[in-house]
Amino acid sequence: MLNLLVDIGNTRVKWTRHDPGRPGSALRAVEACPYPDFRKDPGRVVAGLEPGDRVWFCATAEGGPALLERALGGRGVELIRGAAHCPLRVDYGPGLGDDRLLAADEAVDRLGNPCVVIGCGSAVTVDLVGGGEEPLLLGGAILAGERLILRTLGGLGTLPRVEATEAPRPPGTTTEDCLRLGAHRQCTAAVADLIAEYAALLGRGLSGLPLLLHGGDAERYRGYFPEAVFEEFAILFSLARRAAGGPKPL
Repeated sequence: MLNLLVDIGNTRVKWTRHDPGRPGSALRAVEACPYPDFRKDPGRVVAGLEPGDRVWFCATAEGGPALLERALGGRGVELIRGAAHCPLRVDYGPGLGDDRLLAADEAVDRLGNPCVVIGCGSAVTVDLVGGGEEPLLLGGAILAGERLILRTLGGLGTLPRVEATEAPRPPGTTTEDCLRLGAHRQCTAAVADLIAEYAALLGRGLSGLPLLLHGGDAERYRGYFPEAVFEEFAILFSLARRAAGGPKPL
């Protein structure tokens, strides 16, 4: 039996094959493609699967699970929503994204409780896990990521459209550099402010609140949060641990 782990994000899809006997196996051989490419050809992700194999997935992009199901075409492969088997307790209203839950699960496994989980993608999420002896996802904040900020500003008609490449040192000396610098600092300052508020809420100093950075843009923030543990594929690692334990009755 083979487990395929799939993380369907709004801009990228990541996947890897996994040996059920080794939760972290093959997670450095991650394949990825833009979400529009996955939408056109979801079969490339599930190619080679056989009856009895399992697909453990996390999906934030609308329609992602349906695309996987269509690509599998009734070939006897079980499709499993990883978040449905996540044991982390949650104090949150309806609408919590599976990606945030699974990333928090991975953060607790690596860092213990409490901790802060910073997801860096199309949106930037800053979530807090607390709850005393038994970890509890308390909630967090959702910010526009740099690419989304720049796309919005570039759509105003008076500012150029620029990509979120490396931000320059201040002050920016061209409009393009000013836009990149502003978007980058908007994100880093907001994240730092939230971490400080979370630490104060828990009665801890900043050094006593472990951080996990994950997601496709996490590398961009390592210099601002050097104390953070960095794992781009935290969601896939959480799926791997769920897959190693097998599906539980719902």
